[in-house]
Amino acid sequence: MHHKKELLIIVIVLAVITAGVLTIVVTQKQSSQSPQAEGQTAPTVLLAEPPENLEPTYRSVVQKEWDEIGVAISTRDGEKLQTIISTLLATKVPTGMKDLHVKLVLALSDAQDAIPSKDEKNLASVSQTLQNIEKEYPWVGL
Repeated sequence: MHHKKELLIIVIVLAVITAGVLTIVVTQKQSSQSPQAEGQTAPTVLLAEPPENLEPTYRSVVQKEWDEIGVAISTRDGEKLQTIISTLLATKVPTGMKDLHVKLVLALSDAQDAIPSKDEKNLASVSQTLQNIEKEYPWVGL
């Protein structure tokens, strides 16, 4: 008879523990549901700058850096090139300027790689790429 009481107590304790675990699981499941399921709206993402303002801003940054690019390459200043690259990479790029952006950053990266090794052939190629960019986008040098 004594064993039956112990068995009953163990079954009751296990039932209480199981009920507690189920309560925790259900509570966590409800709290992790998406806000849309609870009737709330998702937060709106606001751009720091409206898309229509990106192009003039981007042009302004590129124009400001253009003369510095020429100086940095002619003086073989890798640190200055890194600063220019960082500035360009931190600038939001409008859709219509992505091709220019990629060409410009890659050319500057190539120049930066060529400076320590004094690779004049690569630097000449970079200079040609920059001239081609200026022909395709004449506003860069304004």
